[in-house]
Amino acid sequence: MSAVGRYRVATTCARCHEESQAAYAKSVHASAVQLGNPHAATCVSCHGGHDTEAVRGSEATAAALRRSAQDCASCHGDIRLAGDHGFTAAVVSDYRGSFHGLAAAIGDRRVANCASCHGNHDIRSAADSGARTHPANVGATCGSCHVGATATFAAGGIHHTPTTAGHRLVESVRAMYVVLIAALLTLMALHNVADWQRAWRDRRRRVAAEPAAMPHAADYLRFTRNERLQHWWLVASFVVLVLSGFALRFGWTLPVLGPSMGALLRAWAHRTAALALLAGGLYHLGYLALTVRGRALIGALLPRLRRVRDALCLAGCCLRLGPPSVPDWKELIQTLRYNIGVTDVRPRVGRFSYAEKMEYFALVWGTVVMAATGLVLWLEVPFLNRFPFWAFQVASVVHLYEAILATLAIVVWHFYFVMLRPDVFPLSKVMCTGRLSRDQMEHEHPRELEELEAAKSQRPDAGAVQT
Repeated sequence: MSAVGRYRVATTCARCHEESQAAYAKSVHASAVQLGNPHAATCVSCHGGHDTEAVRGSEATAAALRRSAQDCASCHGDIRLAGDHGFTAAVVSDYRGSFHGLAAAIGDRRVANCASCHGNHDIRSAADSGARTHPANVGATCGSCHVGATATFAAGGIHHTPTTAGHRLVESVRAMYVVLIAALLTLMALHNVADWQRAWRDRRRRVAAEPAAMPHAADYLRFTRNERLQHWWLVASFVVLVLSGFALRFGWTLPVLGPSMGALLRAWAHRTAALALLAGGLYHLGYLALTVRGRALIGALLPRLRRVRDALCLAGCCLRLGPPSVPDWKELIQTLRYNIGVTDVRPRVGRFSYAEKMEYFALVWGTVVMAATGLVLWLEVPFLNRFPFWAFQVASVVHLYEAILATLAIVVWHFYFVMLRPDVFPLSKVMCTGRLSRDQMEHEHPRELEELEAAKSQRPDAGAVQT
């Protein structure tokens, strides 16, 4: 038998590499070779043959270990080999979709690769008490990077294994979000198409009927400076969160920074923006509760919960399934009937339309969900010391897909109403000036205009400001 044949190559290499051979002899790969497995990894499977590179020095060793993610995947990601030998190929895609895999893909040298947890020459079965991945040793293995990890760290396994109930739950949550996002964006787009064509025809009709009409001299306060600052604070923190969060998911990097430094900057930018968003949210809650105008705003937004259906409508609105109250549903239905030409009567909108209420409560609920799941991902060690890894994966999936849903909803829904709708194109200036003209109020919020003018008749300085 050849000295470099599959079943003797380890013995041949051991003539010089005794220490590595001694470790390899204890591995699952060596055991499989002895049993005659033609696919089991040998020295040349990872190191190559004539083109073997020296692994000396910290940089060369680190580079070789980083390559383990590719070398191991060549076998462990092969579906045919997985079926033949009873392991799951899902571990490779699971690693690549994890924080470790995503960060490693953009060059971050600090994150774990296959060898970081499984070792290299002495890879053993997780059932072996001497294996780094044995349940009794996982805390120490993970603790080499995750300071504070205990023996119960990520109980239940690290890799995604679809055969367990917990991981099936992860896939169910992922599938639910995919269906939800597709359905909601489709409905939003259909709504906006119907609204745009009717708004465009109405605008042409108004311009043709009053080509030389002068705008009214009065304008009406829509948002105070405080409220506008809250809005722009939200915009700034949201944009940073989106860019820094999706930078990891889609491999965006800053060319002027090295991969590790760029990853560190991205992480801290994301966390800082998250804290800024939470601070803005807490300030907003205080504004609503402690100011007269804030209480009036929440009174105009929050429906009266008199019946079970009112609570169901509000819960559905938070989940982006419709308006928050029965009257808002009626307004939506009447608007749809008007937009498709069934009726010529437009609903008389008050302080906030059903579209604005839907967006507001979706924002509130989305912020709560993103904050909760974000804290789980941030405080990973204390969480994984107490809960199984699949619970961490559920939080990760929810965090990702809530971010995708929020971003796409902003693009499809919010951008339409503030930029693309014929009445405001190319941009609504209300969040810059805080005011709407009387014509705009009469068109967009006629019921509120009536209330303001009724109040003005009793108190001349109420509502409108003469320009």
